Amino acid sequence: PCTVLRADRSAGELWIACGEGVLQCLKLQAPGRRAMETIDFLNGYDLNEGDQFYTSSSEIPGSP
Repeated sequence: PCTVLRADRSAGELWIACGEGVLQCLKLQAPGRRAMETIDFLNGYDLNEGDQFYTSSSEIPGSP
């Protein structure tokens, strides 16, 4: 899983730890949605430090 290190709406910054590195997200795209700037994404989604992203449902703890 990837972990949110910083989600700053006022600065429009999203930093995510993945694998052995850190990514600064400039644009994001939710499934079935259009790509958007980070600040727009953060205004529509409640992300907080420590939240996790999964690349597939099989990575989610407790899923079959």
